[in-house]
Amino acid sequence: RAGEVVRLRVRFARQPAMPGSSTSTAASEASVVVQRGVWQYSSTSGPGWHNFAAYLGWQLEQVNAKGESSLKVPIGNQQYTIDFERLEQRNADGTKKRKIRRAPFCGWQHRQSQEGAVWYDFDEEVSDMLERALEAGEDRAVFKARGREFEVDFKTMRQVSRSDATRVRLVQRRADRRGDCGGLAAHLPPSWRRILATPMRRKVKCDDLVPVFDSFFNSFQVPWTRDRRLRAGRQQGVPSGYVVQTVVQLQDNARWAAYRQQRDKVVATCGPVKNISVQTRQLEPQLLGSHEALVESCNERYLFHGSPQAEAIADNHFDLTLARASKESLLGGSKVYLAEIAGKADEYTGVADSGLKMLLCRVILGH
Repeated sequence: RAGEVVRLRVRFARQPAMPGSSTSTAASEASVVVQRGVWQYSSTSGPGWHNFAAYLGWQLEQVNAKGESSLKVPIGNQQYTIDFERLEQRNADGTKKRKIRRAPFCGWQHRQSQEGAVWYDFDEEVSDMLERALEAGEDRAVFKARGREFEVDFKTMRQVSRSDATRVRLVQRRADRRGDCGGLAAHLPPSWRRILATPMRRKVKCDDLVPVFDSFFNSFQVPWTRDRRLRAGRQQGVPSGYVVQTVVQLQDNARWAAYRQQRDKVVATCGPVKNISVQTRQLEPQLLGSHEALVESCNERYLFHGSPQAEAIADNHFDLTLARASKESLLGGSKVYLAEIAGKADEYTGVADSGLKMLLCRVILGH
């Protein structure tokens, strides 16, 4: 039984079989998808964590998601460095340090008085509105409750009644008390370390891998097969070559944790295996420099998957209920089909000559 996790999305163009045609090399930018988190700093007076101001926390969220190692921010009258590698906040001369963390976001809360100790949840509609305003970069947001208007300032984290300025409440973005969200930070590949513990998914451009994949794509010439039959009203020939335009690494710590758990089960039950050699082993030295090594005891390998829905698969997962079930297209039934040679997977990516996408997956082959 094979398990799979998407690791890389490769965007490429086919070089035409007939000379004289041109190939578009337009490339799309990688995107960052962040599942909401709350940035906190450790208390200096005892155990416990406190939230950064919402506007600053969201700034940390964006910088961390881009893979930056640190950020300098003014806090009070001093300049501090937020170090995402060491998970600490320190002042300019390094004499003051605090631990920081990113915890799961669970909604907005308010406190009945500035001296009160009990926090109360906003209703879901108001909580979502506040979060959308923060994400949009607004300094404040206005909402109505019980016939009155209230304004929330994201820098002071205070809620003020617009009809009575003396009515002031503190607000906060509530963090899950577990903090580590089930231990998702454990055993992440080295290059993923800044994703931290909260469920998070991001796409990171890997420009250094473009020539690596370009060379590999053009290393093997595949013959014409019936899968390159008449499509979209024209006969598909075998491309004379490929131009790899972008390589994007997909980092999803929740999906990785689930995959690793399944891999451990296979390793524990499959017993000794005979080595399965595949052509993609040539890519491993370049791919594994900053990634977790493949596990030989279960024949873990990299394989290509071609599909017109590659982007949707990368953003979600492999869903066999969406697989085409005709005998003509799926000789073996509804399964995940993978190949060791990019040219073979290319037969299923689509009929266009450019802007095509293919997935490189980490796969457990077992026996």
